[in-house]
Amino acid sequence: MIFLRYLGNKDKLNGEIEKIIKENIKINLKNRKFLDAFAGTGSVSHLFSEIGANVHSNDYLYFSKVLSDMSYYNYDLNKARINKYIDKYNNEQNSIEGYIYKNYSPAGMRKYFSEENSKRIDFIVNDLYELYGKKEISDEDFTFLLGLTLESISKVSNIAGVYGAFLKKEDPRFFKKIHLDIGSFLQKNVSLEKEQSHTSTKMKIEDFVNSPENESFFLTYLDPPYTKQQYSHQYHLLETIATNKREEVYGITGSRSKSIGSSDFSRTGKASVSLHNIIRDLNSNWFLLSYNNNGIIDEKLLNLIVKRFSIDGKYYKQKVLYKKYLNKTSKNKQTENYELLYLFEKNTDFKVESPLNYSGSKFKLVDFINENSPKGKFRLIDLFGGGFNVGLNLKYDEIIYNDINYKICELLTTIKEIETHELVKKINYYIKKFNLSRNNKESYIKLRNYYNNNNSDPIVLFCLIIFGFSHQLRFNSKMEFNNPVGLGEFNFNIQEKLISFSEKLKQKKISLQTNDFEYYLEKADKSTFFYVDPPYLITTASYNDGHRGINKWGIEEEERLLSFLKKINDKGSLFMLSNVLEHKGNKNHILLNWIKKNNFRIVKCPPEKTRNRKEILVVNYE
Repeated sequence: MIFLRYLGNKDKLNGEIEKIIKENIKINLKNRKFLDAFAGTGSVSHLFSEIGANVHSNDYLYFSKVLSDMSYYNYDLNKARINKYIDKYNNEQNSIEGYIYKNYSPAGMRKYFSEENSKRIDFIVNDLYELYGKKEISDEDFTFLLGLTLESISKVSNIAGVYGAFLKKEDPRFFKKIHLDIGSFLQKNVSLEKEQSHTSTKMKIEDFVNSPENESFFLTYLDPPYTKQQYSHQYHLLETIATNKREEVYGITGSRSKSIGSSDFSRTGKASVSLHNIIRDLNSNWFLLSYNNNGIIDEKLLNLIVKRFSIDGKYYKQKVLYKKYLNKTSKNKQTENYELLYLFEKNTDFKVESPLNYSGSKFKLVDFINENSPKGKFRLIDLFGGGFNVGLNLKYDEIIYNDINYKICELLTTIKEIETHELVKKINYYIKKFNLSRNNKESYIKLRNYYNNNNSDPIVLFCLIIFGFSHQLRFNSKMEFNNPVGLGEFNFNIQEKLISFSEKLKQKKISLQTNDFEYYLEKADKSTFFYVDPPYLITTASYNDGHRGINKWGIEEEERLLSFLKKINDKGSLFMLSNVLEHKGNKNHILLNWIKKNNFRIVKCPPEKTRNRKEILVVNYE
């Protein structure tokens, strides 16, 4: 285990983490694959190694990888060899006026280290890299000695806790002499069983999920940054020393953090999207997520993201009181601070729900529709796409979304093409600009007039839908939005829906189109499956009453659609038609006779999923 002052270090949480795992997973982790995705100093990696798991540690900072790998060094095996180097580096005569001395000591107008310690650090790091370049030292010895140096540096650093800045008044550590302390390492590190494996990578987690290293893990621990403070800035000096990169530094703090890189988890707006995608893309059966109640992602939104990916929406959550890191600029110093620990088994077959409240939505039927859809490699055409709950959740690689309402198609295109965090940002911009709130009629009317008077930004339409009555999509005959104000707002529930929906739109191969359904007759072939959810002839919704700029759905349209379905059947295409045969005493005899005449199959939908309406699926396949 490494003992280094490190922001967010989970040493003090390890007991709680181990307890949560043992009480909830109840499966022996010995020899199971464990991923520490944001490893930091490797304290949690080390915990799971002690438990017996095969650990893979990852972090995008090189010094973190070094410290993590250092924990697994077999000093007993290499004692004689390694002591020779330690004696050399603890010799106070071995020093040079190098990069660290010139930039990070009083000689460089920055008091991170004393001049003496800076020269000693220069000698140690330069010598290690020279030996390593000449292949006179093994990878393992190099990593261990570099890690031991970094840990020793922490004990003589003139900082408050991180390396974002040095202290104007010298801390007592400033006057201590750097000493590579092998005794401390031996005393604090627990021997690990040698038959277990440990591997490590230095990657941004976004790159890791797209790499061959993203294998099948049994459990993944996520401890992402949760403040706006970039770790690359807070620890730029340790990264500079570990990599031995002698780049130009700037500012009072001597930072080179821009060249080191940054994390989206420390950016408002991007953090929630990044977390969603990491959980989605990591191949892991279980997740343990650690986050702070005062972090960038609000706890309510965090709950919804975790619920989205949990089997049956169930997860274990624990709050642990935790000491808060404070500096002179910290706000809300008196607020309660605790760590949120989430443990959940991942649902690999999760669904996304459209943020559009479309009348007749089939979201609750998606699983049933999936079960009854044809298996194989088909191109899907969602002929009456609406809010896109069905088409986006069906398991086909190529999808064509179609809806006659071009306004909705434009909105979905915008959601697909604009980065999700920018969507959220623009929505909040319009909310603030027009002072939108629940049942605020005056502000809502101003926004509606703004939209209808040639300012038809699809994001404005989305805002109108959110704050409109029952989130309805209502247009007049001129295709002007005319829904009155409602009690809705852009809450975390809608925001989470938008994140998952937007990211899946971007992930899949989807073409968004607006055509009359007969346009797709020429697209029909044996490799095409049509999902068809038209307006129902014997029910009436606001979108098909003939007063919304779209033709009313009547007998003529019904017969035209059924004729179209017979034609694509004759061309070898498969189809699934959602409809009802009976509603409030009315029967759709046209549909029933057509089904019997063509010997198509009826599948009855579960009544508990359809508000007891007698929904059916009509299919032309077994």
